[in-house]
Amino acid sequence: YNHAEKLLETRRGRCGEWANCFTLCCRAMGFEARYVWCTTDHVWTEVYSNSQKRWLHCDPCENVCDKPLLYEVGWGKKLSYVFAFSKDEVVDVTWRYSCKHKEVLTRRTKLNERLLRETINKLNSENTGFTFVATEKEKSAKSFHLKYNVVENYYIRISNNNEIINDWEKAVWKMDSVIRKVEEDWKMVYLARTEGSSCAKVSWKFECGSVGLRIDNVSIRSRSQTFQTGNVKWHLSSNLVSVDLNGDESTHSYPDFNGSTELILEAELTGGEGDVAWQHTQLFRQSLTDHQDYPMEIIITFKEI
Repeated sequence: YNHAEKLLETRRGRCGEWANCFTLCCRAMGFEARYVWCTTDHVWTEVYSNSQKRWLHCDPCENVCDKPLLYEVGWGKKLSYVFAFSKDEVVDVTWRYSCKHKEVLTRRTKLNERLLRETINKLNSENTGFTFVATEKEKSAKSFHLKYNVVENYYIRISNNNEIINDWEKAVWKMDSVIRKVEEDWKMVYLARTEGSSCAKVSWKFECGSVGLRIDNVSIRSRSQTFQTGNVKWHLSSNLVSVDLNGDESTHSYPDFNGSTELILEAELTGGEGDVAWQHTQLFRQSLTDHQDYPMEIIITFKEI
């Protein structure tokens, strides 16, 4: 079986079932965990240790932790490729499981090493980005508070000593075909689709499980404006629940996210008419003279796991 609920019921399986279920349990507890596949027919889990600042080898099928040479030295496996898969990226982790790197290289003949690196980088290119993680100050206050001003083009992290993050792109988790547009003639500024694109997406990510917190409540203001047949869809999701947002002037509270350990706020921009259809979907539209307004605001309160 692959379905975790069934695995928890049967408690039976081989390495694949054990790794599948154990990885889920780790993530449900707020740990960063990823699924590891070895081409010599074995799978296991890696769990990130915040105290040691590294990924730990964990094989639930063998009941061992942090013994990466188990397979090569203990079992005598002839390793070639070992990959780790998480929700964010794919990583070639072969070398941490071997002390015979030259021998391993002679067996890695499926494709050129350069092509392998380029392929992995391409797979990860759509997933890499910035993640807000609760700082010690925010953990102590059990609160996260962020605002964005599109005129000044900066975020202010109020809950972390008013930390300033310059440039909207620097704090984005994922982005596709989005630009910051300044209209000098109309004296307006906003985020919009790139010229000629039919669809665009941008998202922000917030995570607290790795620091021992879960979400108590979420309040969000995410203003957008459309023209003609333009359409902006706001979506808020977590590891437990997801909802659609209004994208209006008001701040809305979302108590259903209670217990979640991460959040992703996403906007999808589509539609519009004619050659300027890309301008018919706008995020955070402001006058260039309005330096005090914050069309995006996110407030998260936490509680301990």
